[in-house]
Amino acid sequence: MKKALCFKQGSFSFVNESIARTLPSALPGYEFRWLDIIDDIARPRPATYLAGLIEATLRYPQPIFRYRFSPQAFLPRTVTFLRMFGHWVSTSPEFSDAAFSFQTQSVFRAIRPGIPHFGYTDHTHLANARYGNARKLQPMTRQWLAMERSLYADSRVTFTTGEFAARSVIEDYQIPPSRVQCVHSGINIPFPETLPPKANLHPRIVFVGVEWERKGGPEMIEAFRKITGEFPGTELHIVGCDPGLTMDRVVIHGRIPREQVGAHLAQADIFLMPSRSEPSAVAVVEAAAYGLPVVTTSVGANAERVLEGESGFLVPPRSPEAIAGALRKLLSDAALRQRFGERGRALVREHFLWDTVAEKIARRIQAELSA
Repeated sequence: MKKALCFKQGSFSFVNESIARTLPSALPGYEFRWLDIIDDIARPRPATYLAGLIEATLRYPQPIFRYRFSPQAFLPRTVTFLRMFGHWVSTSPEFSDAAFSFQTQSVFRAIRPGIPHFGYTDHTHLANARYGNARKLQPMTRQWLAMERSLYADSRVTFTTGEFAARSVIEDYQIPPSRVQCVHSGINIPFPETLPPKANLHPRIVFVGVEWERKGGPEMIEAFRKITGEFPGTELHIVGCDPGLTMDRVVIHGRIPREQVGAHLAQADIFLMPSRSEPSAVAVVEAAAYGLPVVTTSVGANAERVLEGESGFLVPPRSPEAIAGALRKLLSDAALRQRFGERGRALVREHFLWDTVAEKIARRIQAELSA
């Protein structure tokens, strides 16, 4: 059986688990071998691993100390890791019998010359500039920037989770459109074939997100304050983080197991996530799968996941007034919520299930390998 050598870092917001589960079925005849660049390659080299963690902490103190990101998350961005991993790729016997290589995310480069390589990513570094003032570019080393550019240039095809990332690969890195393909991404919870009845007496708004500020939490709270007097009984449920606030009719659930997210979506009436930057929000399509109208911002790939005026509303980032206006329309019109929810579920069925995504990737890989 032919070998597909695949690389990942961590869970990639559960994307890696879903791809590893669905791609082998879509691409039979291959033995898929997955390697985690941290657990399987960096960590077994303790001296290099420790040096990389120290470098990551020194280079990226703000996200590590202020936002409590693990230094390990930034390890692939260090010169220490780039040198170690580059040497490993050029010398490892893992590549000797590989028919092709595949990686998720574009923060490392797992390319051996002569072996067709495919990547699947949700973002690029230069795409951050497409958010305007909403997101500053992180200070990356020239070695890492050169690595990322060569990754796209040397990959047979770069698959993306949205057209937003695809446009960046093409326009910001000058990659021919024929070598970039948007295949979207799937939901990481089971698609509910039937929707349970809602038990709440008043409309419930739900937010699901871990990064409170990047997901627009502060402006969401300000918008909710604007409408509470008009819609007595309406609650806002915050799932995924704890912003440390106390407010009437705001219920904070904090971090919960992924398996419990569906229960919160099932009992909600509106999904709200006014992100300041968003490459491809899985939470948006998971909410749509549960028949929820979505209010989110017109940034990143959101416009591909929420059809303005059909499955939800797209508002400008950092605009509590616009958020409040969209909520008023939905809270005052149950029929509109129902119509938007049905359109959103249809959109998820068409584009955002992992079996569909895997089939698109598999067809393209087969075509490239047989060309």
